[in-house]
Amino acid sequence: MADIAKEGQIEVPWRGWVPVRRLGRGGFGSVWEISRAIAGYTERAAMKIVPVPADDSVIESLLDSGYDEAQARAVVEDYRDSVLSEYNFMRSVSGHANVVECHDVAWMPAADGLSGRVYIRMELLTSLRDKIRKKGDLSEAEVLKVGEDVCRALELCERRGIVHRDVKPDNVMVSDDGVYKLGDFGIARTMEHATHATRVGTASFVAPEVIYGSQYDHTVDIYSLGLVLHWLLNGRRIPFMPAGQPPTRKALERASARRLTGELLPPPERGSEAVHAVIARACAYKPQDRYQHASQMRAALKAAEENGTGTTARGVSSTTTTTTPSPSRPGPQVRKVVPASAESHAQKRLAANQLAGERPKPASARPMPQPTPRKAKPQPRQAAPTTPARPTVRPQRPTPRQEPTPRQRGGGKKKG
Repeated sequence: MADIAKEGQIEVPWRGWVPVRRLGRGGFGSVWEISRAIAGYTERAAMKIVPVPADDSVIESLLDSGYDEAQARAVVEDYRDSVLSEYNFMRSVSGHANVVECHDVAWMPAADGLSGRVYIRMELLTSLRDKIRKKGDLSEAEVLKVGEDVCRALELCERRGIVHRDVKPDNVMVSDDGVYKLGDFGIARTMEHATHATRVGTASFVAPEVIYGSQYDHTVDIYSLGLVLHWLLNGRRIPFMPAGQPPTRKALERASARRLTGELLPPPERGSEAVHAVIARACAYKPQDRYQHASQMRAALKAAEENGTGTTARGVSSTTTTTTPSPSRPGPQVRKVVPASAESHAQKRLAANQLAGERPKPASARPMPQPTPRKAKPQPRQAAPTTPARPTVRPQRPTPRQEPTPRQRGGGKKKG
């Protein structure tokens, strides 16, 4: 109850439910454990509280800018409806094994009549971070299960035309039965709204095209899931973050900059080559080079699981690196990492797809801005090699032919 005292007055809008403890807090509100007693049994659930608007200064700013209360109320109601859309979606998929289940929602206005809070009651689960904190790093087999379960949730989003936009470890939950579920659809959007270059999501796990403000689609969720799997197998460090180095702001910025400019991701320090190949494709820099559907990624994870898992030292993997040329613009290009043992298999599958008439789908997103290539240092101009000059030979002028004199023609002077 100490957490409740720090938070202040915590109201539970459902009769019989009481707050127990705060489970977490983020940019969109806080999550609490609540409980109620029914016939000698204690039922527990999670309650998410989202203040609307997120900051009280929003209303003050609107009123100071000349808007009246009716206009400010319209802004607040619009934000409230966007928050409630999370509940509407999660409620519509109630019963799906890999999506956090919601049970009820409530809106409680504040005394000013403008602001308020949205309360969402959902099933009580353990976050992925909490599980790792208590039991240590997950085995490779368990990491594969995380990937497969979240892929199932993304397959559902795909069918509904939803882009989650914030797949990260904090939004992956696990039940007591060991089933992983995707939650927090607070910034999820339908496809027609998600392609308007809205910059959202957690920077450490967001796809490059979102950061660059380009159009994007559901492949951004596949990219983020690939980074989550990389994070799980890399000592809970993002790519390019050296082991043992404190995650300072500058260090995180350097690591993110290398990833967002298309540099080839290093393989995580744990995991088999097959799993590394799945992560590399999911995290391809260009959207068209990734898995185009979550079902494809899940099938690849399943194949890696069936082929057996093993531990590979970081940087020791028999992979071949290929560079994809860009005919239109210069700059660093995306390089794919493909296990040498899987190259022939990939070629056979490509040939089979072509025989079956399957064609790769064109990318719907605009090309991302390519990083400006570094200019090479100007090299000193070398003098052209000199060749020894040939001696100039002047042609001799021919001696003009002299006509014979009369004496020479006549044989000399006649004697009288």
